[in-house]
Amino acid sequence: MMHKVSRSLAAALTAGALLVGSASAQDTSSIPSTVVVAQSQDIVSFDPARISGSIGINVLTHVNEPLVMEHPDRSMVPWLAESWETPDELTWIFHLREGVLFHNGEPFNSEAVVYSLERYRDSSIPGIQHAYYWDLANLESVEAIDDLTVKITTSAPSPTMLAVLSQMYITEPTWASSQSHDVTNRESVGTGPFKFNSWTRDEQVVLDAFEDYWFGEVLTDQLIFRVVPEMGTRVAELLTGGVHIANSLNMDQMNRLDTDTTRASFHPGSRIVYLGIVTSDESLPTSDKLVRQAMNYAVDVETITEALFGGRTAPYAGVLPPPFEDPEVQPYPYDPEKARELLAEAGYPDGIDITMDSYADRLEVSQAVANYLNQAGIRTTIRTHEWANYTQRLRDRESSAVYILGQGGFASPFEQISTIFDPRSSTIHAHEYSNPEFYRLMDLASVTVDEEQHMEYLKEAQRLLWDDAPAIFMYTDPIIIGVSNLIPTYEAAARDSLRLHWALTQQR
Repeated sequence: MMHKVSRSLAAALTAGALLVGSASAQDTSSIPSTVVVAQSQDIVSFDPARISGSIGINVLTHVNEPLVMEHPDRSMVPWLAESWETPDELTWIFHLREGVLFHNGEPFNSEAVVYSLERYRDSSIPGIQHAYYWDLANLESVEAIDDLTVKITTSAPSPTMLAVLSQMYITEPTWASSQSHDVTNRESVGTGPFKFNSWTRDEQVVLDAFEDYWFGEVLTDQLIFRVVPEMGTRVAELLTGGVHIANSLNMDQMNRLDTDTTRASFHPGSRIVYLGIVTSDESLPTSDKLVRQAMNYAVDVETITEALFGGRTAPYAGVLPPPFEDPEVQPYPYDPEKARELLAEAGYPDGIDITMDSYADRLEVSQAVANYLNQAGIRTTIRTHEWANYTQRLRDRESSAVYILGQGGFASPFEQISTIFDPRSSTIHAHEYSNPEFYRLMDLASVTVDEEQHMEYLKEAQRLLWDDAPAIFMYTDPIIIGVSNLIPTYEAAARDSLRLHWALTQQR
């Protein structure tokens, strides 16, 4: 049996784990009537099936909620589902929470779960992003047993079921099925602590408190997500009280936030920063593994992390997040001479010319990497793009030879490797990495519920990745968030998605 949570245990989890760090533990009288969050970019959609990146999830998770929630401590806790069991290795039974309402007054029930999960693979939805969730969890069918019971059947054992469900958000079916795709792209109806008010593109999203929120009383009237592209402006707004939370900050800003009214909340994080390398285009020198390895030896990642982050992060050894590290995998050492030797061995004794794609939030790192590559004979030209266009280019495989990206903080180590490096399941896979043995190991891991064997398959797959080098492996992205002391309980979590459920609600 894969997993079983009884109703009594689920209740204990809810009563215990959900209280950790919740607003109920401290005086919350300081919370302002309108809480403003400054983000570096705008969201691209309000549709759970089309949302993209942590910026979008930061907003969506306060409107639409999953069956299982990842707590800030990274444990999985019952949410819209209060318990579940697995009577056999291909069957999951979820018991839904009673008395939950959608923002339009409709009751949350099994029909909503079936509709919402099926919607994730509805090919008629333009720009759908997350159909791969079905494959990731080996989902085969979802059916309503009764009003508050859902049966999920899988095509194979699913070691990632809870992790996947924590990222599949429930939408009110009567509303969504009656709206055009254009409407469901720009607003949503869910069960979360806040309901949709308005979205002014490239400016702000306004959410209103939901008075009938099942979890507890919402302690503010309104939650606003403002688009503030410049980091310095986000910090200045926080210091002057114009915003209450500012995300996507760097180490240079951290000391500025230690004031009587603000603080910096830091977490080492689990998101990896890497430079994807196009591997499949034989007209590019990067199609040669020796060239890709040379690029890794050419970059002094340790010095970059020291300069940018004051040693609070470091080159990562493998793409599996803590605590799943593999001691057999160590960072590529900085060795520019080795890089030149590999280039010569690949047939490029005079070096190569490449183009690197970047965007505003990663430009400083891109420039540092390009400087090291240039010194090793890998002459690099940087092209910058606006974020929405940048991600679309990657999905359309229109990337230059190299592109920078930060991905991670996924709910399971399998999803971390699969989403970033397996082109069969990733929506952003401009690297087009292909290795039959890698595929075989990932396929085995996807149906292996024995945790030890599951992790061994992933570690073997990681070792192949490390040698094939479809990326320049960089560092784990530290999470630095500026917070007003008016929000006393919020702290940064391992995943960089912003979840304010525990900071802005008083649990019933």
